[in-house]
Amino acid sequence: MLVNQKLQTEKVQCVHCGLAFVGAGRFCCGGCESVYDFLQGHGLGRYYDLRNDFTTQKAAPIRFKKQSFLELKAKPERELNFYLEGIHCLGCLWVLEKLPEILPGVLHARLEMSTSVIHVAIDERTNFQIVANTLQQLGYRPHAIEKSAEEFQRNENRSILLRLGVAAACTGNIMLLSVSIYAGASGALARDFAWLSMLLSLPVFFYSATPLYQTAFAALKSKTLSVDLPIVFALLAGFAASLVSLIRGGNEVYCDSLSMLVFLLLSSRYLLRRMQQKHLSNAKLLDFLDSESVICIRATTKVEISVSQLKVGDILWIPAGGVLPCDGVVRSLGALLDLSLLSGESLPEKANPGWSAYAGTKNLGTEFLLECTDLGRETRLGRILTQLNSASVTQTALRGFADTAAKWFVGIVLSLAAMVLVYFHGNLDEGIRRALALVIVTCPCVLAFAVPLSLSLTNKLAAKRGILLKSPESLEFIPQIQEIFLDKTGTITEGNFTVISWLENARYSDEIQSAVYSLERLSRHPVARALVTFLEGKVTAQAVDGFVEVPGLGVNGSIGGISWQIKKSSQARATNNCIDIFRAEELVARISLGDQLRADSKSLLQKLGARKIFLLSGDREEICVRVARELGIPEAQIFSEKSPEQKAAIIKAHPQALMVGDGANDALALKSAKVGVAVHGSVELSLKNAAAFFSRPGLASLVELFQLAEQNRRVTIRNLVFSATYNVFAGALAITGMASPLWAAVLMPLSAITVFLSTTISIRGRT
Repeated sequence: MLVNQKLQTEKVQCVHCGLAFVGAGRFCCGGCESVYDFLQGHGLGRYYDLRNDFTTQKAAPIRFKKQSFLELKAKPERELNFYLEGIHCLGCLWVLEKLPEILPGVLHARLEMSTSVIHVAIDERTNFQIVANTLQQLGYRPHAIEKSAEEFQRNENRSILLRLGVAAACTGNIMLLSVSIYAGASGALARDFAWLSMLLSLPVFFYSATPLYQTAFAALKSKTLSVDLPIVFALLAGFAASLVSLIRGGNEVYCDSLSMLVFLLLSSRYLLRRMQQKHLSNAKLLDFLDSESVICIRATTKVEISVSQLKVGDILWIPAGGVLPCDGVVRSLGALLDLSLLSGESLPEKANPGWSAYAGTKNLGTEFLLECTDLGRETRLGRILTQLNSASVTQTALRGFADTAAKWFVGIVLSLAAMVLVYFHGNLDEGIRRALALVIVTCPCVLAFAVPLSLSLTNKLAAKRGILLKSPESLEFIPQIQEIFLDKTGTITEGNFTVISWLENARYSDEIQSAVYSLERLSRHPVARALVTFLEGKVTAQAVDGFVEVPGLGVNGSIGGISWQIKKSSQARATNNCIDIFRAEELVARISLGDQLRADSKSLLQKLGARKIFLLSGDREEICVRVARELGIPEAQIFSEKSPEQKAAIIKAHPQALMVGDGANDALALKSAKVGVAVHGSVELSLKNAAAFFSRPGLASLVELFQLAEQNRRVTIRNLVFSATYNVFAGALAITGMASPLWAAVLMPLSAITVFLSTTISIRGRT
């Protein structure tokens, strides 16, 4: 007896899915046993070996033909993207964000609404097979993908259109039958028409409306409240009431209203889905390059085409000053490329025929021909941006409030519907009519939709203005910032140093110039670039051993066995930067350089309003004080002669501050700031430490960033207020009987469409 009791309580592992269960046998359920028998019967038993190897990251890629996903590939970082069928509303996020809670071992799950792609990261204790199974159980059909989800997206769009078509055809015929009943048909004819309406509604209820049931079931399974729960409740209650009425011999059916509801729901959601795919998508990753059309060579003729029409193998004519819209191979002379966006190197590079060139680089030379090799996401810049920003909208305070409010709203609506039914228990038909109208017309989708919509559209507008945001959610923090720290060089000054004086020991003249050129050409600092430009063509570079650069202090290295050091001078003038050159620890030269204040810096700072402006620089105190006086910055807000570590410590003492600086030299400070903004260096390096990257120098982009963030806040709050007001007003109409279920189905999608159009017009109106 004790033995049997032990067997019944001891957990065993299912042979197929690997889940632990209590009981006898090898499988946790009949479904797993059926799949296991199917695999063994078709000679696919090696699947389990591959799956087990996959858990330990040793397996080769696995391809599943005619299964729920295309390819599962073991990755060292234990991350994988799934395209999910069944995503139709922001409410789906509620379920999928619960994945780490539902399945132990999932570190995070991030959904990109515009492409229906979820990014999943797991630890070493689990595997992606279990993740896929869980997603399937939640009502979403997963497809593991490596690159683009466009094909899956097109297939699902076609599937939705098919469901929509079935709903339209059946609803049209049901409405014809209903018109006859409303016109006075009675007796056996009316009863036959009612039964025909019921039969025609079956494809609508059990095929077209299937996605609604899946979402609602998934929400219940994950113990959340989905926006589809009231809708499903209305459909099932209406269908049950109609069927009971027919069986009892009555003609009171709701097939016309409910079928029309499904049709209108699918229509509005398909429309919103296409809008999301168009406007929430980050497919146009290179928007900030501001390149909409290019000149393509077709049959020796120059033809202007859209960038979206480019194909691999096309020959492009790149004019002087043009920006490359794609990766390619240089096919003619004349290319002089500015690689600063990718490498941070401001010195242009001459590209000869056969050289590789990358999207985002600017041609500073004459016109040349380029053969396209990669486009969009497949370009070098596209891959960088894809890694840095998956374009999904993560949880923020405002969005968290909206999601919480939407969940509570669903619960309140269901409770009110139940109260209406109880109140009209003596007139059940009227109770059902009002309850149906209530759950139909009140839709909290907009509460969850408003925040990511505004963030995404503002992010795209910022990209067109040359502002690249690693995390669009930073827009929510920026309006609250009252302290701004500015690096001096290249931010409020031109950043283009020029050599004003050069004093040297004549004995080592040629050796000094060669050493300075050889050392400084290995640095990206503005002072180094100025010295290299000054000496370009005058001397020849030599090999440097043991090169070391200390950000903000200087460089040193060995040339021909002799040590050289270039560092800040201890006797700098108040108006210029001075550096000292040491040969074998002997001072042999002193160079003075100047940097001009930008003409618009003072006026732009005034546009930032009452925010407190600090000057944070590595330059000498005299230089910083002069610049601060010209800009009207109080001396108490000047931090001069600070090392990168000291800059970071100052920023940490102001945890709610925004920092604008060099993406390389100010990396520590940018990373420590609430919002870090990089204005120099490569986009990849900058966005590893900063929240934003300005492709244009100066403060104009900073002013625009604050304006965009404030506009995003106003639009989002307006949308939330409108959604709440609409739902309260529409709900009151339904409860008082002033809105029928049919009119409720017509009014329901209007709130989402209105908010979408309002947001789009408000934000895109700034372009």
